[in-house]
Amino acid sequence: DPIRGSIVKAYKGSGVLKTTLDSPLAGIALPKLPDDIGALHKYQLECELAMNSAHHFSIIEAIVPKMSGMRKSGSTALDMANMAMGRRVVLVSDSLEPHDLAAGLLIYREAGGVVTNLTGCEASLSTKSILAGPKNLHQEVMGMLKTLSL
Repeated sequence: DPIRGSIVKAYKGSGVLKTTLDSPLAGIALPKLPDDIGALHKYQLECELAMNSAHHFSIIEAIVPKMSGMRKSGSTALDMANMAMGRRVVLVSDSLEPHDLAAGLLIYREAGGVVTNLTGCEASLSTKSILAGPKNLHQEVMGMLKTLSL
């Protein structure tokens, strides 16, 4: 995240490390995220959906009223790094390519988060759409998405 001057690194099986651009070799290990962080209505949806799609609006319409609002940053990988640091909570993203997912998937999973496609199958580098969040909120939002024809 060049704006904040931070770097988030993950190594499979070794957790997540937050460093800075000034000291990329030093840093602090991030704690694992809890499985249950409380009620959905306390949080904003991080959303990487095209705003010119009726399909995407149906997703937003189903989720956002049950949350405190919505954000759109423009980078799925940065969103997942922010989620690993506890800055963001639930992410829905679509039209993804492997380069959008590679770092973020590893970082967020190493932090203890759940990442699936929008039908609930485990996300991979070939996944085009994702839902990411802590276990309890992921399950709640997945329930909302299952009522839609995705």
